[in-house]
Amino acid sequence: HSMYRVGHELVVGTGAVRMGDGFVHRASAGIPSPRHGDVPRVLGADLNEIAMFLKALPPTEIERILEMADDIRQGNQPKISVWSAPLGCHPHWYLDPRSGHRWPATIHWSRALGLQSQIGDVKLTWEASRFPQAFTLLRAYAVSGVPAYSQILVDQISDWIVRNPYGQGPNWASGQEVAIRLIVWLLVWE
Repeated sequence: HSMYRVGHELVVGTGAVRMGDGFVHRASAGIPSPRHGDVPRVLGADLNEIAMFLKALPPTEIERILEMADDIRQGNQPKISVWSAPLGCHPHWYLDPRSGHRWPATIHWSRALGLQSQIGDVKLTWEASRFPQAFTLLRAYAVSGVPAYSQILVDQISDWIVRNPYGQGPNWASGQEVAIRLIVWLLVWE
């Protein structure tokens, strides 16, 4: 499931599909949108190839990518690519955006989930720590060459590491969440 989500963010979010040795835009190839469960083939793709594909997108699509990235730079973080929350340029990693309550940062991860009835749905808090903004910011950097798009991601990852010491707080309470975060970080490392 985790690799499907990562693949979805990398490829489906731009309409790219792998055809033979390259990428094409789904609409130009007459390929319908993927159904739930279809796994895009992105791992092992050459990043320069993906950047060339992105730069060849229609201008309206490039504008949309840049607008989304600018929205992230203004502090609105995407959640599951469907809705966004005003979490700040350096997201409030412990905030439940629906209830407005914050999880304690110093509580041991094994006790954190016991506070859900007082704070809110931990899954909403976990969304920011999945770094859904990473792929949008990197797509924006690929099409524009503007370093600010990749720098904000570097700053956010650094901020997350400082504000989420190992084993403390709700962001360490799920092995799946840790895995998703690490997969995203590894994929955007280059």
